[in-house]
Amino acid sequence: MQTSKFGLSSPSFSPQGDQLSREPAPPPFAPRTEADAVSFEVLVVPRASRSRVIGVHAGRLKVTLAAPRAEVGSRGACVAGPATAAVIPVDGEANAELCVTLAKALGVPRRAVSITHGEHNKHKTVRVNGATAEQVFRLSQSSPA
Repeated sequence: MQTSKFGLSSPSFSPQGDQLSREPAPPPFAPRTEADAVSFEVLVVPRASRSRVIGVHAGRLKVTLAAPRAEVGSRGACVAGPATAAVIPVDGEANAELCVTLAKALGVPRRAVSITHGEHNKHKTVRVNGATAEQVFRLSQSSPA
């Protein structure tokens, strides 16, 4: 890609003629097998209408979450919903909802799913005891219902 003096990018052409140069492909989704568990990267999308596994995005399993939220007024107190209120996630509820959603999708108990990295980030690393990399890979290939 070439960048103009205004910061806009335009496609660049290869020396062979009129073929566009390709951007590198995103990394493949690759669950890692450990002793009796599997670890993989997750991209969390909050404020969805329902919690479900969507597929793969940029080498991560994409999961939408409908976690409970609280409304906070301009002074930081929880309120019933005035016009100045902002909706924020309840502490830890999105992570709990992620664990429940993945446990249901993989058919393992909730206690078998843990977040190993990224508790306060939308990019997380999850470890699932009692699941296989094949199960996680199949889950990533299934279309959302």
